Amino acid sequence: MRRNGDKRRGRAVTLVFAALLLVFLGRMFYIQAVQSREAKQTAVSSVTVPVEAMRGEIRDRNGELLVANKQVRTVIIDFQRFPSGKQPQERSAILLSLIRLFRAHNEAWKDNLPIRVTQNGTLRFISGKDNEVSYLKSKAFLHLNPYATVDNCFQALSDRYELADYSVSDARDIASVYYSMHKDGFNAATSYTFADDVSEELVASLKERSDQYPGVDVRIEAQRDYIDGTIAPLFWFAIGGVPLAVLYRAANTMDSMLGYKNERYLYFGRPAARLDDVLNYIPARITGLLFVMSAFLLGYDGHNALRVMRRDAAKHPSPNGGYAEAAMAGALQIRLGGENSYFGQKTFRAYMGDVLTAIVPQHILAANRMMYTAVMLFLTLAFLLFQWCGFSSFSLDWLFV
Repeated sequence: MRRNGDKRRGRAVTLVFAALLLVFLGRMFYIQAVQSREAKQTAVSSVTVPVEAMRGEIRDRNGELLVANKQVRTVIIDFQRFPSGKQPQERSAILLSLIRLFRAHNEAWKDNLPIRVTQNGTLRFISGKDNEVSYLKSKAFLHLNPYATVDNCFQALSDRYELADYSVSDARDIASVYYSMHKDGFNAATSYTFADDVSEELVASLKERSDQYPGVDVRIEAQRDYIDGTIAPLFWFAIGGVPLAVLYRAANTMDSMLGYKNERYLYFGRPAARLDDVLNYIPARITGLLFVMSAFLLGYDGHNALRVMRRDAAKHPSPNGGYAEAAMAGALQIRLGGENSYFGQKTFRAYMGDVLTAIVPQHILAANRMMYTAVMLFLTLAFLLFQWCGFSSFSLDWLFV
Protein backbone atom coordinates (compact mmCIF):
# COMPACT_ATOMS: atom_id res chain seq x y z
CA MET A 1 0.00 0.00 0.00
CA ARG A 2 2.82 2.39 0.92
CA ARG A 3 4.62 1.49 -2.29
CA ASN A 4 1.53 2.40 -4.36
CA GLY A 5 1.30 5.70 -2.49
CA ASP A 6 4.95 6.46 -3.23
CA LYS A 7 4.37 5.70 -6.90
CA ARG A 8 1.39 8.05 -7.05
CA ARG A 9 3.39 10.79 -5.35
CA GLY A 10 6.27 10.18 -7.73
CA ARG A 11 4.00 10.43 -10.78
CA ALA A 12 2.36 13.59 -9.44
CA VAL A 13 5.68 15.33 -8.79
CA THR A 14 7.00 14.18 -12.19
CA LEU A 15 3.95 15.74 -13.88
CA VAL A 16 4.46 18.98 -11.95
CA PHE A 17 8.12 19.15 -12.97
CA ALA A 18 7.25 18.27 -16.57
CA ALA A 19 4.72 21.14 -16.59
CA LEU A 20 7.30 23.54 -15.14
CA LEU A 21 9.83 22.40 -17.72
CA LEU A 22 7.34 23.03 -20.55
CA VAL A 23 6.60 26.51 -19.21
CA PHE A 24 10.33 27.17 -18.89
CA LEU A 25 11.07 25.99 -22.44
CA GLY A 26 8.11 28.01 -23.73
CA ARG A 27 9.52 31.11 -22.09
CA MET A 28 12.93 30.47 -23.60
CA PHE A 29 11.36 30.00 -27.04
CA TYR A 30 9.49 33.28 -26.61
CA ILE A 31 12.72 35.08 -25.75
CA GLN A 32 14.59 33.60 -28.73
CA ALA A 33 11.85 33.73 -31.36
CA VAL A 34 9.84 36.82 -30.38
CA GLN A 35 12.31 38.97 -28.46
CA SER A 36 15.52 37.86 -30.17
CA ARG A 37 16.32 41.30 -31.54
CA GLU A 38 15.97 42.99 -28.14
CA ALA A 39 17.96 40.22 -26.41
CA LYS A 40 20.77 40.50 -28.94
CA GLN A 41 20.85 44.27 -28.57
CA THR A 42 21.19 43.89 -24.80
CA ALA A 43 23.99 41.33 -25.19
CA VAL A 44 26.16 43.29 -27.63
CA SER A 45 25.62 46.87 -26.45
CA SER A 46 28.94 48.74 -26.40
CA VAL A 47 28.31 51.79 -24.21
CA THR A 48 31.13 52.38 -21.73
CA VAL A 49 29.86 53.25 -18.22
CA PRO A 50 30.98 52.57 -14.62
CA VAL A 51 29.71 49.38 -12.97
CA GLU A 52 29.21 49.25 -9.22
CA ALA A 53 30.62 46.20 -7.43
CA MET A 54 27.99 43.72 -6.25
CA ARG A 55 30.02 41.32 -4.14
CA GLY A 56 30.01 41.36 -0.38
CA GLU A 57 33.07 41.62 1.79
CA ILE A 58 34.51 38.54 3.50
CA ARG A 59 36.10 38.90 6.92
CA ASP A 60 37.66 36.41 9.29
CA ARG A 61 36.54 35.78 12.87
CA ASN A 62 38.62 38.74 14.07
CA GLY A 63 36.97 41.12 11.64
CA GLU A 64 40.05 41.36 9.43
CA LEU A 65 39.17 42.07 5.82
CA LEU A 66 40.05 39.19 3.50
CA VAL A 67 38.14 40.00 0.32
CA ALA A 68 36.80 43.47 -0.49
CA ASN A 69 34.79 45.14 -3.22
CA LYS A 70 36.89 47.02 -5.74
CA GLN A 71 36.10 48.82 -8.97
CA VAL A 72 38.88 48.08 -11.46
CA ARG A 73 39.55 50.54 -14.27
CA THR A 74 41.18 49.08 -17.37
CA VAL A 75 42.92 51.13 -20.05
CA ILE A 76 42.35 49.58 -23.46
CA ILE A 77 43.29 50.42 -27.05
CA ASP A 78 40.53 50.04 -29.62
CA PHE A 79 41.79 48.76 -32.97
CA GLN A 80 39.11 50.58 -34.97
CA ARG A 81 40.03 54.05 -33.67
CA PHE A 82 43.78 53.53 -33.24
CA PRO A 83 46.00 54.62 -36.18
CA SER A 84 46.48 51.80 -38.67
CA GLY A 85 49.65 49.84 -39.26
CA LYS A 86 50.32 52.07 -42.28
CA GLN A 87 50.92 54.95 -39.83
CA PRO A 88 53.75 53.54 -37.65
CA GLN A 89 55.16 56.93 -36.63
CA GLU A 90 51.77 58.17 -35.40
CA ARG A 91 51.16 54.90 -33.57
CA SER A 92 54.53 54.97 -31.84
CA ALA A 93 54.15 58.64 -30.84
CA ILE A 94 50.81 57.89 -29.14
CA LEU A 95 52.24 54.87 -27.32
CA LEU A 96 55.29 56.77 -26.09
CA SER A 97 53.13 59.64 -24.85
CA LEU A 98 50.85 57.15 -23.06
CA ILE A 99 53.85 55.43 -21.45
CA ARG A 100 55.20 58.77 -20.23
CA LEU A 101 51.80 59.65 -18.77
CA PHE A 102 51.78 56.36 -16.85
CA ARG A 103 55.29 57.04 -15.59
CA ALA A 104 54.29 60.52 -14.42
CA HIS A 105 51.50 58.95 -12.34
CA ASN A 106 53.77 56.11 -11.14
CA GLU A 107 51.44 53.55 -12.73
CA ALA A 108 52.38 50.21 -14.27
CA TRP A 109 51.34 49.01 -17.72
CA LYS A 110 51.57 45.62 -19.35
CA ASP A 111 55.23 45.05 -20.21
CA ASN A 112 56.14 41.48 -21.16
CA LEU A 113 59.07 42.13 -23.51
CA PRO A 114 61.95 39.96 -22.20
CA ILE A 115 64.55 42.66 -22.92
CA ARG A 116 65.81 45.29 -20.49
CA VAL A 117 68.09 48.29 -20.83
CA THR A 118 70.89 48.44 -18.25
CA GLN A 119 72.12 51.62 -16.59
CA ASN A 120 74.99 51.94 -19.06
CA GLY A 121 72.59 51.62 -22.02
CA THR A 122 73.33 48.03 -23.02
CA LEU A 123 70.65 45.44 -23.72
CA ARG A 124 70.10 42.20 -21.80
CA PHE A 125 67.58 39.38 -21.88
CA ILE A 126 65.58 39.29 -18.64
CA SER A 127 66.49 36.18 -16.64
CA GLY A 128 63.70 33.69 -16.01
CA LYS A 129 61.80 34.57 -19.19
CA ASP A 130 63.11 31.85 -21.46
CA ASN A 131 59.66 31.13 -22.90
CA GLU A 132 59.18 34.78 -23.80
CA VAL A 133 62.61 34.93 -25.41
CA SER A 134 61.83 31.81 -27.46
CA TYR A 135 58.55 33.31 -28.65
CA LEU A 136 60.31 36.58 -29.51
CA LYS A 137 62.69 34.72 -31.84
CA SER A 138 60.14 32.26 -33.18
CA LYS A 139 58.54 32.12 -36.62
CA ALA A 140 55.35 33.39 -35.01
CA PHE A 141 57.02 36.78 -34.44
CA LEU A 142 60.52 37.85 -35.52
CA HIS A 143 61.59 34.76 -37.55
CA LEU A 144 65.10 34.76 -36.04
CA ASN A 145 67.59 31.99 -35.44
CA PRO A 146 67.28 30.39 -31.97
CA TYR A 147 70.84 31.54 -31.30
CA ALA A 148 70.12 35.20 -32.10
CA THR A 149 71.54 37.67 -29.58
CA VAL A 150 69.62 40.32 -27.70
CA ASP A 151 71.04 42.94 -30.10
CA ASN A 152 69.75 40.93 -33.07
CA CYS A 153 66.29 40.81 -31.52
CA PHE A 154 66.25 44.52 -30.69
CA GLN A 155 67.39 45.46 -34.19
CA ALA A 156 64.66 43.31 -35.70
CA LEU A 157 62.07 45.02 -33.48
CA SER A 158 63.40 48.45 -34.43
CA ASP A 159 63.25 47.65 -38.14
CA ARG A 160 59.80 46.07 -37.91
CA TYR A 161 58.20 49.04 -36.12
CA GLU A 162 60.43 51.85 -37.49
CA LEU A 163 61.90 52.86 -34.13
CA ALA A 164 65.37 53.97 -35.29
CA ASP A 165 64.72 57.65 -34.48
CA TYR A 166 63.97 56.93 -30.80
CA SER A 167 66.42 56.48 -27.94
CA VAL A 168 67.20 52.91 -26.92
CA SER A 169 65.09 53.21 -23.79
CA ASP A 170 62.07 54.73 -25.57
CA ALA A 171 62.34 52.29 -28.48
CA ARG A 172 62.43 49.40 -26.04
CA ASP A 173 59.26 50.63 -24.24
CA ILE A 174 57.35 51.17 -27.48
CA ALA A 175 58.45 47.77 -28.78
CA SER A 176 57.20 46.14 -25.58
CA VAL A 177 53.66 47.35 -26.35
CA TYR A 178 53.86 46.14 -29.96
CA TYR A 179 55.14 42.79 -28.70
CA SER A 180 52.21 42.36 -26.31
CA MET A 181 49.75 43.54 -28.96
CA HIS A 182 51.00 40.88 -31.34
CA LYS A 183 50.94 38.16 -28.70
CA ASP A 184 47.42 39.08 -27.49
CA GLY A 185 46.01 39.10 -31.01
CA PHE A 186 45.22 42.81 -31.29
CA ASN A 187 42.79 43.17 -34.20
CA ALA A 188 39.41 44.56 -35.23
CA ALA A 189 37.60 42.05 -33.00
CA THR A 190 39.95 42.17 -30.01
CA SER A 191 40.95 45.32 -28.16
CA TYR A 192 44.33 45.46 -26.44
CA THR A 193 44.52 45.83 -22.66
CA PHE A 194 47.27 48.36 -22.00
CA ALA A 195 46.92 48.39 -18.19
CA ASP A 196 44.63 47.14 -15.43
CA ASP A 197 43.62 48.62 -12.09
CA VAL A 198 44.67 52.22 -12.78
CA SER A 199 43.99 55.13 -10.46
CA GLU A 200 41.20 57.69 -10.73
CA GLU A 201 43.83 60.41 -11.15
CA LEU A 202 45.24 58.70 -14.24
CA VAL A 203 41.76 58.22 -15.68
CA ALA A 204 41.08 61.93 -15.17
CA SER A 205 44.32 62.81 -16.99
CA LEU A 206 43.39 60.55 -19.90
CA LYS A 207 39.98 62.18 -20.21
CA GLU A 208 41.49 65.68 -20.14
CA ARG A 209 43.84 64.75 -23.01
CA SER A 210 41.57 62.34 -24.89
CA ASP A 211 42.28 64.15 -28.19
CA GLN A 212 45.96 63.16 -27.82
CA TYR A 213 45.16 59.45 -27.47
CA PRO A 214 42.85 58.32 -30.30
CA GLY A 215 41.69 54.77 -29.70
CA VAL A 216 42.60 54.80 -26.00
CA ASP A 217 39.65 54.23 -23.67
CA VAL A 218 38.89 53.29 -20.05
CA ARG A 219 36.56 50.43 -19.23
CA ILE A 220 35.30 48.78 -16.08
CA GLU A 221 36.17 45.09 -15.75
CA ALA A 222 33.57 42.93 -13.99
CA GLN A 223 33.91 39.38 -12.73
CA ARG A 224 31.69 37.09 -10.69
CA ASP A 225 32.08 33.42 -9.75
CA TYR A 226 28.93 31.29 -9.36
CA ILE A 227 30.40 27.82 -8.84
CA ASP A 228 30.76 27.86 -5.06
CA GLY A 229 27.44 29.52 -4.34
CA THR A 230 24.90 27.71 -6.53
CA ILE A 231 25.54 24.52 -8.50
CA ALA A 232 28.13 22.94 -6.19
CA PRO A 233 26.04 22.92 -2.97
CA LEU A 234 23.00 21.70 -4.95
CA PHE A 235 25.13 18.94 -6.47
CA TRP A 236 26.31 17.62 -3.11
CA PHE A 237 22.82 18.06 -1.60
CA ALA A 238 21.38 15.94 -4.42
CA ILE A 239 24.05 13.26 -3.94
CA GLY A 240 24.05 12.97 -0.16
CA GLY A 241 21.41 15.26 1.29
CA VAL A 242 22.10 17.60 4.20
CA PRO A 243 25.28 15.88 5.53
CA LEU A 244 27.23 16.28 2.26
CA ALA A 245 25.84 19.77 1.70
CA VAL A 246 27.01 20.83 5.16
CA LEU A 247 30.43 19.22 4.55
CA TYR A 248 30.77 21.10 1.29
CA ARG A 249 29.77 24.46 2.76
CA ALA A 250 32.14 23.96 5.70
CA ALA A 251 35.05 23.23 3.34
CA ASN A 252 34.11 26.14 1.09
CA THR A 253 33.88 28.57 4.02
CA MET A 254 37.24 27.41 5.36
CA ASP A 255 38.77 27.96 1.93
CA SER A 256 37.29 31.49 1.76
CA MET A 257 38.68 32.37 5.19
CA LEU A 258 41.95 30.46 5.29
CA GLY A 259 42.95 29.43 1.76
CA TYR A 260 45.22 32.38 0.98
CA LYS A 261 48.81 32.26 -0.23
CA ASN A 262 50.24 34.68 2.31
CA GLU A 263 52.54 34.29 5.30
CA ARG A 264 49.70 33.97 7.77
CA TYR A 265 47.57 31.34 6.00
CA LEU A 266 49.88 29.55 3.51
CA TYR A 267 50.36 26.26 5.39
CA PHE A 268 47.36 26.32 7.71
CA GLY A 269 44.91 27.10 4.90
CA ARG A 270 46.35 24.73 2.29
CA PRO A 271 44.36 21.61 3.39
CA ALA A 272 41.11 23.61 3.23
CA ALA A 273 41.98 24.90 -0.22
CA ARG A 274 42.84 21.41 -1.51
CA LEU A 275 39.64 19.92 -0.07
CA ASP A 276 37.63 22.71 -1.69
CA ASP A 277 39.33 21.96 -5.04
CA VAL A 278 38.40 18.28 -4.77
CA LEU A 279 34.77 18.96 -3.84
CA ASN A 280 34.37 21.49 -6.66
CA TYR A 281 36.05 19.40 -9.37
CA ILE A 282 32.88 17.79 -10.76
CA PRO A 283 30.44 20.66 -9.99
CA ALA A 284 32.74 23.16 -11.76
CA ARG A 285 32.64 21.22 -15.01
CA ILE A 286 28.91 20.67 -14.71
CA THR A 287 28.47 24.40 -14.15
CA GLY A 288 30.42 25.22 -17.30
CA LEU A 289 28.24 22.89 -19.39
CA LEU A 290 25.07 24.27 -17.78
CA PHE A 291 26.18 27.80 -18.65
CA VAL A 292 26.66 26.70 -22.26
CA MET A 293 23.14 25.21 -22.28
CA SER A 294 21.76 28.36 -20.64
CA ALA A 295 23.42 30.51 -23.29
CA PHE A 296 21.65 28.57 -26.04
CA LEU A 297 18.30 28.79 -24.25
CA LEU A 298 18.57 32.52 -23.51
CA GLY A 299 19.72 33.51 -26.98
CA TYR A 300 23.32 34.31 -26.07
CA ASP A 301 26.36 32.94 -27.90
CA GLY A 302 26.29 29.28 -26.87
CA HIS A 303 28.76 28.15 -29.53
CA ASN A 304 31.30 30.74 -28.39
CA ALA A 305 30.68 29.79 -24.74
CA LEU A 306 31.64 26.18 -25.48
CA ARG A 307 34.63 27.21 -27.60
CA VAL A 308 36.02 29.64 -25.02
CA MET A 309 35.43 27.20 -22.15
CA ARG A 310 37.40 24.48 -23.96
CA ARG A 311 40.16 26.93 -24.91
CA ASP A 312 40.58 29.07 -21.77
CA ALA A 313 39.30 27.14 -18.72
CA ALA A 314 42.65 25.45 -18.09
CA LYS A 315 44.43 28.84 -17.99
CA HIS A 316 42.87 29.70 -14.63
CA PRO A 317 45.16 29.22 -11.61
CA SER A 318 42.35 27.27 -9.94
CA PRO A 319 41.63 23.80 -11.37
CA ASN A 320 37.92 24.64 -11.21
CA GLY A 321 37.39 28.39 -11.46
CA GLY A 322 38.01 28.69 -15.18
CA TYR A 323 35.05 26.63 -16.40
CA ALA A 324 32.24 28.93 -15.28
CA GLU A 325 34.26 32.07 -15.93
CA ALA A 326 35.31 31.08 -19.45
CA ALA A 327 31.82 29.85 -20.39
CA MET A 328 30.26 33.08 -19.10
CA ALA A 329 32.80 35.23 -20.96
CA GLY A 330 32.20 33.34 -24.19
CA ALA A 331 28.42 33.46 -23.89
CA LEU A 332 28.40 37.24 -23.32
CA GLN A 333 31.21 37.89 -25.84
CA ILE A 334 33.37 39.69 -23.27
CA ARG A 335 36.81 39.16 -21.77
CA LEU A 336 37.43 38.51 -18.07
CA GLY A 337 40.68 38.15 -16.15
CA GLY A 338 43.79 40.34 -16.22
CA GLU A 339 45.50 42.03 -13.29
CA ASN A 340 43.98 41.76 -9.81
CA SER A 341 45.03 43.22 -6.49
CA TYR A 342 45.14 40.94 -3.43
CA PHE A 343 46.35 42.35 -0.11
CA GLY A 344 47.97 45.24 -1.96
CA GLN A 345 49.91 43.00 -4.38
CA LYS A 346 49.13 42.91 -8.08
CA THR A 347 48.78 39.51 -9.73
CA PHE A 348 47.96 38.68 -13.34
CA ARG A 349 45.42 36.03 -14.26
CA ALA A 350 45.05 34.72 -17.78
CA TYR A 351 42.35 36.29 -19.88
CA MET A 352 39.12 34.38 -20.44
CA GLY A 353 37.24 35.12 -23.65
CA ASP A 354 37.68 37.73 -26.36
CA VAL A 355 36.79 41.42 -26.37
CA LEU A 356 33.92 41.26 -28.87
CA THR A 357 31.91 43.86 -26.94
CA ALA A 358 32.46 46.27 -24.05
CA ILE A 359 31.36 45.28 -20.55
CA VAL A 360 28.20 47.16 -19.56
CA PRO A 361 25.70 46.92 -16.67
CA GLN A 362 23.39 44.76 -18.81
CA HIS A 363 26.01 42.03 -18.70
CA ILE A 364 25.48 41.69 -14.94
CA LEU A 365 21.78 41.12 -15.54
CA ALA A 366 22.60 38.67 -18.32
CA ALA A 367 24.99 36.79 -16.01
CA ASN A 368 22.28 36.57 -13.37
CA ARG A 369 19.82 35.20 -15.92
CA MET A 370 22.32 32.57 -16.96
CA MET A 371 22.98 31.61 -13.34
CA TYR A 372 19.28 31.22 -12.52
CA THR A 373 18.71 29.27 -15.73
CA ALA A 374 21.63 26.98 -14.91
CA VAL A 375 20.17 26.30 -11.45
CA MET A 376 16.77 25.44 -12.93
CA LEU A 377 18.37 23.17 -15.49
CA PHE A 378 20.37 21.38 -12.82
CA LEU A 379 17.35 20.82 -10.56
CA THR A 380 15.21 19.59 -13.44
CA LEU A 381 17.85 17.29 -14.92
CA ALA A 382 18.83 15.92 -11.48
CA PHE A 383 15.22 15.12 -10.63
CA LEU A 384 14.53 13.46 -13.99
CA LEU A 385 17.76 11.47 -13.68
CA PHE A 386 16.78 10.18 -10.24
CA GLN A 387 13.33 9.24 -11.54
CA TRP A 388 14.83 7.45 -14.55
CA CYS A 389 17.27 5.54 -12.32
CA GLY A 390 14.46 4.43 -10.02
CA PHE A 391 15.49 6.52 -6.99
CA SER A 392 12.06 8.08 -6.63
CA SER A 393 11.84 7.80 -2.84
CA PHE A 394 15.31 9.33 -2.44
CA SER A 395 14.52 12.18 -4.81
CA LEU A 396 11.20 12.89 -3.09
CA ASP A 397 12.96 13.04 0.27
CA TRP A 398 15.38 15.76 -0.80
CA LEU A 399 12.69 17.66 -2.65
CA PHE A 400 10.40 17.86 0.39
CA VAL A 401 13.01 18.56 3.12
